[in-house]
Amino acid sequence: MSNETGIIPKGYSVLVRLDPVADEIKHGSLVMAKTESATDADSWRQTNATLIALGPLCWADEVLDGKVVMRAQIGEQVLIKEFAGISVKSKDALDPYKYRICMDKDIYATKG
Repeated sequence: MSNETGIIPKGYSVLVRLDPVADEIKHGSLVMAKTESATDADSWRQTNATLIALGPLCWADEVLDGKVVMRAQIGEQVLIKEFAGISVKSKDALDPYKYRICMDKDIYATKG
C-alpha cells in the first residue's frame, strides 16, 4: 500500500486511514440517518483504521533481543485509541477517506 496523501509522519507518529462508519443509526426497528455533526463525533470515537505510513522513529524504544518490535506493518488493519491524534486531509480533494496522525503507542492491536 502506498501513501498518496502527501502527508509524511515524522518522529514517533503514524498516519492511519479511518475505516468508513455506517451512515445510519439503528435503534431496534427505527433507522435514522446520521447528521454531519454526529458523523464527525463518531469519527473521533472510531478505533478501526488502516496503517498508511510510519515516522522514522516508530517503536524505536520497543526492543526485544536487540531488534525493534513493530506493532504493525503498513497496510494492516489496526485498532487505535479513541480520540487519538489530529485529523488531516489528503492532498487529493477527491479522496473520500478520513485520516489521522497519531502516536505509535496509540496503536493497540492488529486485526486478523
